Amino acid sequence: MNWEHRQTVEQFPGPIIPVSAGGVSVITTDSIMLVLTTVWVGFRLYARKMKRMSLPLEDYFLLVALVLFYIMVIISFMMVYMGGMGHHLALLNASTIQNLLKFSLASQVLYAVSLGLVKCSICLMLARIFFVRPFVIAARVAMGFAAAWGLMTFLIGILICQPIQMNWDPTVKGGKCGNQNAAFTSVGIVDLLTDFFILLLPMPMVVKLQIPRANKIGLVCIFCTGGLTMAIGIVRVVAVTTVNFKDFSFAAKDAHIYSVVEVAIAIIVSCSPTLRPLFDKIFSTLSNLSSGTKSNVGNQYLSNRTGRSTTADGFMQMGDEVALKSMDGRSRDGRVETRITASGTSSEEYLGEENAIKGNTDNPPINPRSIYVKTTVDHQ
Repeated sequence: MNWEHRQTVEQFPGPIIPVSAGGVSVITTDSIMLVLTTVWVGFRLYARKMKRMSLPLEDYFLLVALVLFYIMVIISFMMVYMGGMGHHLALLNASTIQNLLKFSLASQVLYAVSLGLVKCSICLMLARIFFVRPFVIAARVAMGFAAAWGLMTFLIGILICQPIQMNWDPTVKGGKCGNQNAAFTSVGIVDLLTDFFILLLPMPMVVKLQIPRANKIGLVCIFCTGGLTMAIGIVRVVAVTTVNFKDFSFAAKDAHIYSVVEVAIAIIVSCSPTLRPLFDKIFSTLSNLSSGTKSNVGNQYLSNRTGRSTTADGFMQMGDEVALKSMDGRSRDGRVETRITASGTSSEEYLGEENAIKGNTDNPPINPRSIYVKTTVDHQ
């Protein structure tokens, strides 16, 4: 369909295009991914703060990638509202189509740079964690592949059509474009190979770690979450190969969504191995809350039995009386008295027959049927 015919059937003159059902999918996906990436990176930074450590180099790579991803999402919104993404090309005027193609080129460049930075961030993190020299070399090689992939994707995006204006204006005289389906498919395949290399990189080191098997399995599972990025990458490659560039605004919608999701999932996955301090704190808090609930129930039970309890200097003073039996099992006429006194940072506890513990508490009686315990709390 040529541009002259397209002008005769257009329905949306612009500049703001009504959102199609496909456009709603793009906006919804972008919004969800924006929130998730922000939350996960926030968790990562908070975990660093908990450990009181300065941000390593890989965190700066990731923060730059996150900023570029934000810009990518903004451009994605513009592709819907100002470029008509989700509508058939025949319904858009020439100006709107040019907007869409310009935004698409910018989105592809941001996709290449942001995802490349995330891959490099992961490689830097692995090299810092497993600092054995052979592994560090392998991690740097993987980082080189990731950087090369990002550069390749960037160059294909801006050089596939010559002159560059041909990317958004097919009427340029003497302009031509290469096979876009083949070019973008090759980008996706190299992306998958790079991800697979990075995914396998830490596995031998994890297997060799001298840690409990459960912890080892947990680490393997964390690193295997990188497979999510590969899964999205595979789906994206399939979507790219089926794009009809003659109806780009409608046909490229799914491929664009998968590009946004792939970058977002990569950011989330790269944060996961760093979140253990945060999860440890959460589980510890939940455990303490559970223990505190049980302790409160126990204290209530003791209070109900004794009928009286007071606190002094952080200790509890209680009294109780139960029938006493001697060690040989014979009943005694006396009563058991429990006395806890507290002063400053120490407490004294007596358990024995009533007539066995009366007297000077500074010199507790020595009686076979009495128990004397003194507890001192040392505040660090």
